[in-house]
Amino acid sequence: MKLQIQRFTKTKIIAQKVPSISDVEEIRTNLLLEKVKETVDAGYLGRCRNLVEKLIQEDYISLEVAAALLKIVIDEGGKEEAMQIKK
Repeated sequence: MKLQIQRFTKTKIIAQKVPSISDVEEIRTNLLLEKVKETVDAGYLGRCRNLVEKLIQEDYISLEVAAALLKIVIDEGGKEEAMQIKK
């Protein structure tokens, strides 16, 4: 089968190591952090800043709020992946 694919695509297939779960998680985390940085740098966070300020007025600190939001995003990403695997 591999040879047929190589002939058809006129490309050599090179076997590579399958990344571990921790490798995949690290890549996803780095991508998420880059996206957060880009969003902060782009600005336009008015409504979201207001929501964070509301939580800060309720005695939460901004670091806790940021960590909770990242946890929600990461946990939701895992749920979406599990749903895709089930299909």
